[in-house]
Amino acid sequence: MLGRALKAQLTLLAMDPRDSLAARIRREMGTRQATRHIRHVRSLILATPEMAAQLCAWLDAEMPPNVRRLHRVALASVYEPVLSSEPEQELFDYFEDAYLIGTVYDVTIHRVCKALPPPLRSTEAFSRRIPQWLESARLAFPAVTKRIGQIVFA
Repeated sequence: MLGRALKAQLTLLAMDPRDSLAARIRREMGTRQATRHIRHVRSLILATPEMAAQLCAWLDAEMPPNVRRLHRVALASVYEPVLSSEPEQELFDYFEDAYLIGTVYDVTIHRVCKALPPPLRSTEAFSRRIPQWLESARLAFPAVTKRIGQIVFA
C-alpha cells in the first residue's frame, strides 16, 4: 500500500516540467554530460519503491547482521518522507533515499546474493542497471553520495 503511494507520488513528480532535478544535474555536470545522467538518476529515484519492496522481502533471508541493519536503516529512511510529505516536494527530495536504497540493494546483490531467495519479478532487471544509475548519481552529486557511502560502508 505505502509502496504504491510512493510510486504514484514519484511518477507524478517525474512528470512535472517545473521539477528541478535536471537543472541541478546540469548545474553540477554541465549541459553536455548531463542528459544520460539525468535519465539514470531519475530511473534510480523511480525504482525506489520496487527496490524497497525487494529489501523488505529479503529481510527474512539469511544474511550478515550488518547487511540486515543496512536494510532496516534504508527502509526506515525511504518510508518516512511518504508519511510526512510536504505539498511542495520535488523529485530531488527523494534522491538521498533513492541512492541509499539503491546502494543497499546493490551491496546485497553483490555480497549476499547466494544466500538470498530470487529477486521479485519487478526488480529482476535492476541488478544490471543499478551500477550505472549509482555511478551517474555519484558523478552528479558527489558530496551527497559520499556522505551516504560513509553510512553504508562504515
